[in-house]
Amino acid sequence: MGSVEEGKGKLKKAAGDILDNPDLKNEGQAQVDKAKAEQDAQAEKEKAARHEREADNHEHIQRSEQSKKI
Repeated sequence: MGSVEEGKGKLKKAAGDILDNPDLKNEGQAQVDKAKAEQDAQAEKEKAARHEREADNHEHIQRSEQSKKI
């Protein structure tokens, strides 16, 4: 989704340059910025999910080791 929005924003920005329309250019830049922020947020969510899975895995290993000692 973010890359489509980014592409649309870049097109608006280019059209604003060609048509000498600063409002259209600014709107396009805002759309590009929003898309990049959404992409960054999604990447952070994925990173957090990976860390969560790793923590769960370590906890599982720790419990397995503890049960062997009993």
